[in-house]
Amino acid sequence: YTTRAIALVQSAQILGQMVGPALGGLMAEHFGIRAAFFGSSGLAVVAGCNMLLMYQESPAYTQQRRQRRTGETKMSFRDILWTPSFVPILCVLFVGTFTNRSYQVLIPLFVASTVSSQGTVASVTGLIVACGALAATLSANVASRLVVYFTHAQVLLVALIACACASGLLVGSHTALQFGLLRVAVGLFDGSILTLS
Repeated sequence: YTTRAIALVQSAQILGQMVGPALGGLMAEHFGIRAAFFGSSGLAVVAGCNMLLMYQESPAYTQQRRQRRTGETKMSFRDILWTPSFVPILCVLFVGTFTNRSYQVLIPLFVASTVSSQGTVASVTGLIVACGALAATLSANVASRLVVYFTHAQVLLVALIACACASGLLVGSHTALQFGLLRVAVGLFDGSILTLS
């Protein structure tokens, strides 16, 4: 159940990455860039109010925090690094996140170089980011179910290889549609990489 819970948390995070660029792009295109910033600010206020009203810290966590402050339980940085499989997973997580985030700044540049109407760059970029994030959300949840039948390492290895292949194919894309479809293909595997790491 831990993997499925992580997949749900990852899905919420990725869905935010999906909806944010899509709506932000539409808002920027129709109401200006500053409107998109204002919308993000309003959502942050809503999230903060949600935390104030709905979140309650568990007593177990409060006790753990007290123990850490008094020094009853202390784990050094070296202890963390020597945890079995921690460093390889940390490496996979870094590379998966790096790959995913490195596309974000390139997408609007690529779209601007391929579309005829510069007024649609924000919308098309938002749509590509949203579709990639939706694919990553699906991937995260599918991966959480696959680990019932396969080891984490097997699912991660397949996802890493498929993600590398799809990323390599992005080099050959010449239109926003091709790029978008390949970004979805990458998303179908990078969500599982981040969840299983």
